[in-house]
Amino acid sequence: MANKRHIIRLAAPASWPIVRKGVKWIAKPLPGAHTLEKGMPLIVYLRDLLNFVQSNREAKRILNQKLVLINGVAVKEPNFSVGLFDTIKILKYDKAYRVLLTTKGKLHLVEISERELHTRPAKITGKTILKKGKIQIHLSNGWNFITDKDVYKTGDVLLMDAKTRKPTKHIKFAKDAAIYITGGSHVGQTAVIDGFAEEGLLRKKKFILAKIDGQAVKVPASEAFVIGAEQPEIKLT
Repeated sequence: MANKRHIIRLAAPASWPIVRKGVKWIAKPLPGAHTLEKGMPLIVYLRDLLNFVQSNREAKRILNQKLVLINGVAVKEPNFSVGLFDTIKILKYDKAYRVLLTTKGKLHLVEISERELHTRPAKITGKTILKKGKIQIHLSNGWNFITDKDVYKTGDVLLMDAKTRKPTKHIKFAKDAAIYITGGSHVGQTAVIDGFAEEGLLRKKKFILAKIDGQAVKVPASEAFVIGAEQPEIKLT
């Protein structure tokens, strides 16, 4: 049985690239924007993936010195949930990374440039109509912002400036757009949208029709994340 701040390693999500045997417990991420499958505690990235620290005590010392930035903001909590498309900046080593998925569905880090550090792609998950013609846009990473422009649709992706939390680019969920697949048998791969399809009678499921290496594939719309109008706007490898 797990305690509040830890889970049993053998029971951790398959997406966590960790050693399962030898040590019973591993840190549990705090509640946040990411599901347990799409996010891990910051300490796991620092210790298990990057080998920048050897213990929780060492991680806390670095974090308390504000030497680690998540999406441009200093984080002191070792169990802070860091997940898909988030950026990690290690000031102590002058290294920056983005969280992505391998083709086996494992969370991993891709080193990125300083120029890309503050770019955070986020999918539009919903909209709320406010007073005086204002619209609140809800994003997949838990952020939101208010606008008076009714140009954004659910499923579109916005490149957000992590410093201001304002959109810098609008990528439409449309034909010929480049997508990054976040689940299923084609997880971690990119494709270009050829078209759309629906299945079912009462509650129709939406799919993306695309080609990967010349092979036609059908991807659930919920697992397709637009990353560019034609080419990816972020580094993926």
